[in-house]
Amino acid sequence: MAVDDGRQPVADNKKQQADFGQKHGPQPELNHIVEITGQDIQDYQKQLATEFSNVTANRSLFLIKQVYQHGLLVRALNVDPSSGIRYLSEKGHERNKFLMPAELNRLLEASRQTRGMYYLPALILLGGEHGASKQECLSLKWEDIDFEFEGRGLIRF
Repeated sequence: MAVDDGRQPVADNKKQQADFGQKHGPQPELNHIVEITGQDIQDYQKQLATEFSNVTANRSLFLIKQVYQHGLLVRALNVDPSSGIRYLSEKGHERNKFLMPAELNRLLEASRQTRGMYYLPALILLGGEHGASKQECLSLKWEDIDFEFEGRGLIRF
């Protein structure tokens, strides 16, 4: 079996490309990262924004930029086609749905019936009572919590 640039057998690579194409639709035939242009990245960003959201498109662009930055760092690339591409506005992604107290109670009760019955209600309460996002809750560390603050406690997000 022939090997493509010493990393992966060609047949396996072609099978992975076919599997990816079945799941995600036809993709442009790009064999190497140096063949990707800024226009290709912008088209991909627009596609993600249309199919999902600007937030998802921005996350993907961030990862693409990180890959190119690493490529430049290790001198595997000479140019970064993603450098001039700007992130999309996320203003339309502001929170506009809020739970009423009865809905929050139903959500809490349902969370107690899951595998996460010990931690999920606490995360829901942090989000519901303090407006914290999922990532803010998951990023908390013990030093972010001051149990002695004015006799009530304080959580720093």
